[in-house]
Amino acid sequence: MKQIICVIGTDGSGKTTLIGKTVEKLRETGVQATGIWFGSKGYLLTPIRMALKPIWRPRKRPNATGKPQQESMRYSTEIKSKNRVVQKYSWAIPIYVSIVWFDYKIQVAFKFLSARNSAVIIADRYIFDVAINIGLTLGWTPEDVVQFVRKRIKSFPIPQALFFLRVEPEVSLSRKNDIPDADYLILRLSYYEALAEAFNFTLLDGTLPINQNRDTLVECVHSTFLLDTKS
Repeated sequence: MKQIICVIGTDGSGKTTLIGKTVEKLRETGVQATGIWFGSKGYLLTPIRMALKPIWRPRKRPNATGKPQQESMRYSTEIKSKNRVVQKYSWAIPIYVSIVWFDYKIQVAFKFLSARNSAVIIADRYIFDVAINIGLTLGWTPEDVVQFVRKRIKSFPIPQALFFLRVEPEVSLSRKNDIPDADYLILRLSYYEALAEAFNFTLLDGTLPINQNRDTLVECVHSTFLLDTKS
């Protein structure tokens, strides 16, 4: 039976590096392991997003040279703009959620198919992250997102082990230069924490040496799934 380990955490927490190191170590012990990025590409919603983008993003004003200025918007401001649009067209919420979830289920199915020969899959950005994206867009609270996942998770392959790799926003900002701003991390962290508590995620300190957290995941695979380390 295929086993799934899910690792969640904000950008800059070290998820990708941790998963890569864990897969490498498991393969050294003979375990057929694969790390898969399960984030949503949102193919079906791309045309809708492109049409709505001008509504929640400010127009670029011309500068003294007559050329548009490259204006930026704080993540929290952009989310509030999206929430206002959602409130105006609240009738479309069920349609939006259905499209996102259907689109994502197709992507997940193809990704699992690509790893059909693996005994262990370590999932990066599984359904929890997609639920957070939906929640932020629709103005849901962290508790709303938890309830949403409770209702929907059974329609996906259920992970046998859940890990929350946690770091403070300032740590993430020091590690990555492509994070929009601190608001992005602060807002999302509250949702990760709510999900981690509700679904009994094992907490990992993202500031610890990467190999220490790697060994925790490797031990989980061998102990929980009774895999022979010498196979």
